[in-house]
Amino acid sequence: MLKKQHGHYDHIEKQYKSELESDVSKDEIQFDWSDTLAFTIATFQVIFPYALALAGSYAVIMLLFSLLLGRN
Repeated sequence: MLKKQHGHYDHIEKQYKSELESDVSKDEIQFDWSDTLAFTIATFQVIFPYALALAGSYAVIMLLFSLLLGRN
């Protein structure tokens, strides 16, 4: 992996191996309030444009029908 020159990289290699082993042992994912907030914001960013387009098109159709039928 790392080329050893007089043992200078031994501690880096040991640290890298220990980090790999510790990452494998973390099987459990923990969510907190910031994750919930992030997912909520992301959901609104995905759904809001479609909901806005739907409401806008409904408003335009209602306006056209009210103008065509003469009801104000």
